[in-house]
Amino acid sequence: MSVMMTTTCGYLTASSSPDCGYETAKSYTCSRLEYRAMSHGEEILERINQRLTALGLAESAAALRAGMSRDGIRSMRRGILSGKHQGVLSSTLEKLAPVLETTSQWLLTGDGSDVAKSPDIEEDEAAAPPMIDIAGLPSNVEFADVDLLPRAAFVRDVPVYGTAMGSIVKRVEGFQMEPEIVDHVRRPPALNGVKGAYSLIVTGQSMFPLHKDRDLCFVNPNQRPMIDDSVIVFTKHHENDPGQAYIKILKKRTLQSLVVEQLNPPATLEIPLKYIVSVHRVLTMNDLFSI
Repeated sequence: MSVMMTTTCGYLTASSSPDCGYETAKSYTCSRLEYRAMSHGEEILERINQRLTALGLAESAAALRAGMSRDGIRSMRRGILSGKHQGVLSSTLEKLAPVLETTSQWLLTGDGSDVAKSPDIEEDEAAAPPMIDIAGLPSNVEFADVDLLPRAAFVRDVPVYGTAMGSIVKRVEGFQMEPEIVDHVRRPPALNGVKGAYSLIVTGQSMFPLHKDRDLCFVNPNQRPMIDDSVIVFTKHHENDPGQAYIKILKKRTLQSLVVEQLNPPATLEIPLKYIVSVHRVLTMNDLFSI
């Protein structure tokens, strides 16, 4: 693969120049095309960009979903184009591959399909465990009454906000929500017509298994949270405070404070109401699909 690069050349000649194509006794500046081989790192970047474009995904959002910093892909590009780095760590490609719906092998070499495919069912039949016919067996399982909509029915207009980890409270994990929108995702049925709905990517393990690291959470800021709901509490301690946010479980309300619970490590945080800016409810899967 090659990259086309435009440079300039100046010639003083009395005959036809194969480079400039002018027959003259004066000095001329003209364009000349040079080709150089694309480095391995640049080829990887091109494949990453190809998948980002195919998915309509912003590179900052892809980096966050892969567990990198928001500027992870941009920093990687700068390092390669400046010559500081010659390639990309295999561990980084393994993180990016599922986010880009491809394989780390394709990102590394370009071999095979650029889209990760599920294993062929027919090829796996021999290795698959025998199927058990459960027809007629007693079961407590009830199928949810959910109308399945086509993918196109889910409009991609819910903003995704980036977060930066950090906390002012010891042993309690918090974050700052950045004002810039890093991506947009498809709107679930329960958020149709809901103004101000947004989503964010969870960072850290403080709420595992309720919220895993890099989970995408949808928030309805207009719905009053109930006890034991997962919530995002926004706080501000003084006028110039950039603000601190916590994703926790709401456990108690009093006239003076709000009590929330963290799962890992187990901790309870009591926040005075005077420091609370807002409390938003994080929607469950049942909420999102109106079950």
